[in-house]
Amino acid sequence: MENVLLNGKIRIGSGTSAVRKIRALGAVPAIMYAKKESPVQIEVNHKELVKLVHKYGETSIITLKLDINGKTAEHPVIIKELQIDHIKNNVLHVDFQLINMTEKIRVYVPLITKGDSDAPGVKEGGILEHVLHEIEVESLPMSLPKQIIVDVSGLKIGDSIHVKELIMPEGVHAVSNLEQVAVLVKYETEAKSDEELEAEQSSGEPEVIKKGKADEEEVKK
Repeated sequence: MENVLLNGKIRIGSGTSAVRKIRALGAVPAIMYAKKESPVQIEVNHKELVKLVHKYGETSIITLKLDINGKTAEHPVIIKELQIDHIKNNVLHVDFQLINMTEKIRVYVPLITKGDSDAPGVKEGGILEHVLHEIEVESLPMSLPKQIIVDVSGLKIGDSIHVKELIMPEGVHAVSNLEQVAVLVKYETEAKSDEELEAEQSSGEPEVIKKGKADEEEVKK
């Protein structure tokens, strides 16, 4: 696995004004969580973080290099939560989880379908519905996949694939509800109304990616 590096430093100050100042300087307020230890408030460069996520995905193991009182310490972490403002197209906040490379961890990874256009049900006019866009998996950090591929090329109308039927990489297993439908092909029963489409397009609130504890500073804004 490629070594993914990200520089950071201890965050000075707290509260809304301090967070705004950090963002104005091109950084992202963040928190590093660890088992049995107090959370550490930090900040990372916005451009470096966005580039890292786009290139390696959100489930990559990151070596977080923190500058603490003039000394550099390296910590293996994963991203537990990203809070994104899709209107301004920037990251508002990120939570990191300190990990032990010899202990299994649970994370959410995206489900990606392949063979969509080859599915008999789609060719017959059916709609491929992504019931789940991600699932929770468990594995050692070095075995974490960036995504789970779902082959839907053989699905007919009415067919579905459950979580228990997904092909998982070696050393990885799903901990989401195994009986949950992941994808299916169905008839398009009715078109969405103009009101429904307008409501979807007008939704522009910041989106929280991944599951984790939100930063209280963001809640107070």
